[in-house]
Amino acid sequence: MTYEYRVFIVHDGEESTFSHFSSEKLWESAVLRVSKPGAAFDGLSVTVHRVVSHPTNHGPGIAYGRGSDG
Repeated sequence: MTYEYRVFIVHDGEESTFSHFSSEKLWESAVLRVSKPGAAFDGLSVTVHRVVSHPTNHGPGIAYGRGSDG
């Protein structure tokens, strides 16, 4: 099973989103690497600080993260 999340972050003062796909559910304090070619934050490490919801048949889960350059 693949879980899809919409992850919201603030990077360089702007709110951005990216999709994250995983074989496991996200949890708070998980660290992700953004893969969004062409975006200023592509390759950024993101720590999940809040999981609002997990995916359902009606759509992706929602999570909030904080970016770190390293």
